[in-house]
Amino acid sequence: MRSTSRTSWAAPLAPPRRCWRRFPIFATAPPPAPNPESCRMRDAPGAPDPRAAAAPAPPETFALQARTARRPRCDVYLHAHFPWRSRTQIQEMLARGEITVNGRPSKPSYRIKRGDAIVMSAPPRPQPALRFAPGAIQALYEDRHLVVMNKPSGILTHPTAGHQADTLMNYVAAAYPHAPPLTCHRLDRETSGAILIVFDLLVRRRIQRQFERKLVTKQYLAITAGTFPEGRHEVRIPIRPATALAEALGGDARKESITIIECLERGEEASLVRASPVTGRQNQIRIHCAALGHPLIGDTRFGGPPCPPTAEHFLLHAARLCFHHPVLKLTAEITAPLPEDFLATLARYGLRAHEA
Repeated sequence: MRSTSRTSWAAPLAPPRRCWRRFPIFATAPPPAPNPESCRMRDAPGAPDPRAAAAPAPPETFALQARTARRPRCDVYLHAHFPWRSRTQIQEMLARGEITVNGRPSKPSYRIKRGDAIVMSAPPRPQPALRFAPGAIQALYEDRHLVVMNKPSGILTHPTAGHQADTLMNYVAAAYPHAPPLTCHRLDRETSGAILIVFDLLVRRRIQRQFERKLVTKQYLAITAGTFPEGRHEVRIPIRPATALAEALGGDARKESITIIECLERGEEASLVRASPVTGRQNQIRIHCAALGHPLIGDTRFGGPPCPPTAEHFLLHAARLCFHHPVLKLTAEITAPLPEDFLATLARYGLRAHEA
């Protein structure tokens, strides 16, 4: 008969329980939990609690009566009167019903008529919180009607959802507080150079007519990859907004685009070109240079090589701006000096600097 052995584990003896009621002197009770109300610092009567979250600013109501006879789009008209809000933000406000025309919700495509009553309920205008020191952005020309700024690369022209107070328009609004600034054209974030900003709706309208009639001359300097063909070239390639070269050159939504490109300096790895856009399509110079087989150095979006150590982005500079001053009745010709990273990149590839 086989015997089996079992191993039994005895449970450890539990420690003797203390009787808090019978021996209150020798028992050490745990300290009571602190009362938040008793530990709170007593503030002065009526002082706000610093731990409380700041309440959002109450919306402001703006009311205006249209006096225009041109019947512009609703979003365009409101953007002209409230330039600190982009057209995209205004379109979103129209979709949410925060803007009414004659007491009813409106669409962005509605044509404003003389006498229309427009009411907009929106947060107040953001105060500029500049990350630029005063005088950090150079003014190439200024008077009480308009200013031409030498925009640095790396900053946006208009405020967006993620950049409400660190754009060029915020800087101009703080530097010239006599009137809200209005833009007549724009430059991409990476593009530097001359940009025209006005302080009056009538001046802006007259400048925009010059743009529509192609009376404004803009010349850019760019550093392209490879050896660019010599001479002056008129590029007529229809394009459309896109995130890649093949997408920009294909599809039925392309529009006529004309750019005059002239080679100023040629090298084995890079070339310096002067580009004069006749039409004003988005990314027009970048796409046309890439379509010719010589994309901008650093413009990886449209097939360009990576940036050299002397730059952090592609090098495109608005070097010259020529327009007719609508108030002084003079022809203004403004030139913007090349930035340091542009000059350093030219020297790296053995190219000489040229004026526009």
